[in-house]
Amino acid sequence: MSASRFSSRRVLLPVLSIVVACLALTLLLAAQAHARPQDRDAPDAPGSLAGLVRNAGGMPLAGITVELYLENDANAQPAGHTLTNAGGAYRFDVLGAGIYYVGFTDPAQVYGAQFYAGESRLIDAAPVRVAGRDVTGIDAALAPGGVITGVVAVTDSLLNRDAYGQVTLNMDDGRGGRRFLDSIALHDGFPDTYTFGGLAASRYYVCASAGDRNRFYRECYNNTVASDLAAPINLGTGATRSDIDFLLGDGADSGVLGGVVTGPQDEPLEGIAILITPPEEQSGHYDAGVTAIDGSFVMTGVPPQAYTIAYQDPKGRYLN
Repeated sequence: MSASRFSSRRVLLPVLSIVVACLALTLLLAAQAHARPQDRDAPDAPGSLAGLVRNAGGMPLAGITVELYLENDANAQPAGHTLTNAGGAYRFDVLGAGIYYVGFTDPAQVYGAQFYAGESRLIDAAPVRVAGRDVTGIDAALAPGGVITGVVAVTDSLLNRDAYGQVTLNMDDGRGGRRFLDSIALHDGFPDTYTFGGLAASRYYVCASAGDRNRFYRECYNNTVASDLAAPINLGTGATRSDIDFLLGDGADSGVLGGVVTGPQDEPLEGIAILITPPEEQSGHYDAGVTAIDGSFVMTGVPPQAYTIAYQDPKGRYLN
C-alpha cells in the first residue's frame, strides 16, 4: 500500500507541472493578443503620428500648416501636410515604417516657423520613428515670428513701369550653404516695398533684381552681386529688420556687356539678335537687342558674373 501511494505521487507531480505551464503560456499569449498597438512595434503595419500646436502662452493654434518629411538616403523628402484643427491638434494616419521629421508654419505669419522639437532648421530637427504604432506627443510651442522688410528702388529712369522685379529670401542651412525659402514678385513699378514675415530666429540672406527686355539689375544685401558674398541678416525671435533696402543700377552692382559681331570677311553684321544667359538661370535668357549698323551691341546694368552669349540671325543668313 505504501509503495503504491508513492508511485501515484510521482506520476501526479509531472502532470500538475505540465498543466500549470500550459496555463501560464495561455495567459501570456492572451495578454500579448490584447496588448495596445502603441505598446509594441509591428513594422509591417501602418502607423500614425499626432500632436498639439500651441503658442508660448499655451493657447491652442488652429490653422497651422504641419509638414511631414520622410528620411530617405540621409535626405528628408516631403511626405505630406495637414492643418491643425480648432483645438490645435493634428494627425497623420497610415504611415509606413520610417524616420520622420515634422515642421510647423503659420500661414498668417504671426508665429515663426519651427521644426520638432523647437528647432529653426530642418537639419536640426529631432527624428521621430514610426514602426506600425501610434506616435503621440509630437507637440510644438510657436514663438512670435520675425520680419524682414525693405524698399527696392532703381536709378535707371529708362526702366519702364512694366519692368519685372523680384526679392528672394534664403536661410542658412547649417551645412555651410543656403536654403531657398521664399520670393516676392515686384510689379507695381519702382520704388516698391517687400515683406517676409513669420520667420524663425536664424541667419538669412536677401537678394533683389529688376529689369526689362534690355536692362537687368541684381544686388544682394549689402551692395554685392555675388550671392556667396551676401551679408548675413541675423534675426532674433520676433525681431523686425526694416532697413534691408536696395538701390539697383547705382553702378556698384552692375556693369556693361558689349561687343561687335562680324561675318566671314570681318564685315560688321547689322540686326543680329543677342541673347545672354546667366549661369543661375540656364532655362531663361535676357534679350540684349540687336546689333547696330556697325555690328556693335551694348547691354547695361549687367551683374558681374560669367555669361553664355548666343548670336542669332533673324534673316537666316548665318548659322546661330
